[in-house]
Amino acid sequence: MLHRRRLRDRLRRLRESCSFTQKDVAEAMDWSPSKVIRIESGNVSISVTDLRILLQHYGVEDQAEVDELVTTARLAKMRPWWEKYKNNLDSPAFFAYLSYEGYASILRGFSPFRIPGLLQTEEYMTEIFESGGASESGALLRAELRIERQDRLMGPEGPQMNFILDESVIRRPVRSKGVMRRQLAHLLALEEKPNITIRVMELSAGMYPRCFNPYLLLEFESSEQDLVVYLEDNKTIKEGNAEDRPSGSSPSDYLEVFFGLEQIAHRENARDLLQRAIREFT
Repeated sequence: MLHRRRLRDRLRRLRESCSFTQKDVAEAMDWSPSKVIRIESGNVSISVTDLRILLQHYGVEDQAEVDELVTTARLAKMRPWWEKYKNNLDSPAFFAYLSYEGYASILRGFSPFRIPGLLQTEEYMTEIFESGGASESGALLRAELRIERQDRLMGPEGPQMNFILDESVIRRPVRSKGVMRRQLAHLLALEEKPNITIRVMELSAGMYPRCFNPYLLLEFESSEQDLVVYLEDNKTIKEGNAEDRPSGSSPSDYLEVFFGLEQIAHRENARDLLQRAIREFT
């Protein structure tokens, strides 16, 4: 989805920079007008051969730019790694989110109720899934997907990840104290990684903006890619900053709130709070 969107946006901008209409392009390429419309809407992919001819028509002579767009077109045709889970788990919005997650340069997550999925141990996530009513097979499949996401993102080449947890998250026990204790120790270990930051919003902070709404927010190195936010409670993904959205509901609004929370949840307090919680579960 990400690659197809990048390609469609770039091709539309190239056409507009040439002052061509979609009808002009269709006639010049001997295509149907609907083909141009579908390519620019991202509903269909474009072959590498057609792409090269189209770029010539638009006067794109920079070979590096041509190569980049050809690579993007090829990636847009590839099946995503998570497709094997698509028919069994979660919502279409979540899988749309996954198509962006692996390409993010910065990932931010806020969680008011449970440890964020990317930070969970396998035994913790299994208890969470089972508590939510998932069958044994369903819990295993969800855990498999979550662990694969962790493997892909937690390495040294992964994005910068910043998490804010409400203090109630680290104090709320799961079925076993041992599971919770090991989960909290896992957070301490993760926090030592150079690309992971964990903050804890103390209970003494009281109520604060969006304190009941878990979300994941993605930023990208490419200036052509808008912010993406995934709202976990109602399984909704939002991209860009459409002007007709209600005030406070765009991805940039969530980013502004997150920055504000970082000023309250001081990073240096997180280790003390986690160590104190570990002792309570011992």
